[in-house]
Amino acid sequence: MPVIEGEQILKDHSLGYTDRIKLIGDKVVVSCIDGQYFNTAIDLAQKEPDVNWGLKGNGPNEFLNMRTITYINRDSILYIHDSSSRKAVYYKVNPDSLAISAQNLVKTVDLKTSNVFDTQPSQYGLVTNCVTDGKMLTSIREDGEILYSFGEYPGDITGIEDPIVFGMGHQTLICTNPQGDKLVVAGRTSDWLSFYELKNDGANLIKDNYGGESPVDIGEEGSGDNRTVSMNNTPKTKICFYELNSSENYVYATYVGLTREDIRNINSNGGKLNFYILRYDWDGNFVDGYVMTDKMMSLTVDPNDAFIIAAIQDENNDCIVKQYPLN
Repeated sequence: MPVIEGEQILKDHSLGYTDRIKLIGDKVVVSCIDGQYFNTAIDLAQKEPDVNWGLKGNGPNEFLNMRTITYINRDSILYIHDSSSRKAVYYKVNPDSLAISAQNLVKTVDLKTSNVFDTQPSQYGLVTNCVTDGKMLTSIREDGEILYSFGEYPGDITGIEDPIVFGMGHQTLICTNPQGDKLVVAGRTSDWLSFYELKNDGANLIKDNYGGESPVDIGEEGSGDNRTVSMNNTPKTKICFYELNSSENYVYATYVGLTREDIRNINSNGGKLNFYILRYDWDGNFVDGYVMTDKMMSLTVDPNDAFIIAAIQDENNDCIVKQYPLN
């Protein structure tokens, strides 16, 4: 795979620590760990001033934890899943401003009674990667009720009768296509990558790729409503899929494929960690791939597949943004 080289952009912006970056229209949206807002939208051509949005708080149009931010280009819809207040919110936005308010609020989905982790919008409500009825994925209606469960785990399913423990030990990433009728699921600590066609009454498996899983430590405390379940990596835990990004034609699956011990040894010896950006079509066919050697924190993809923009840490551990042309 070719190594892609990027050029720093947005040099006049001090970003601080950034764990998420999105390209929405001509705006590069970066998460803000500190401050009053969750995100800063920076004009890619730097012709417009920065816009802070996503006010932190518990009031109307405020958020406690923006777990998922997705822009649905065909409808100019900004989708936000707040995992702390357990709600999903849709806004009709102008990508030139990305302002969110009561005036452009389309709908709010109450997820307080739903067992959801990550969510993605689809044509048929929301898809979440929570284990239900022995399945790894669930489609829920916009009133929070379950439509159907789907997705057989291709590895060892011992313990799946406890969905919280099994889900915590087999965490996944999910991503829908812009049309909202295809879904990709990827294992965080397992070599699992599967493609589905979504329908109103079920999901069809298109392609299933599985190459094994790695060990994790699961901790439990309390019982009943006071029960908490946690997952911790071990030195032998393999970091598999790191991030999923979508465009009209492709899904970009960023893969690491190293154990925590491997990564620690690379870092201690001053080496570079490779990120493999694997490009598939939405029917699960591998198209091509790229290697990024920069210390990536998050990336986003141009809707026309012309370039990647990534937030990375430079040699001083400062966060900068680079643009990488694709060919």
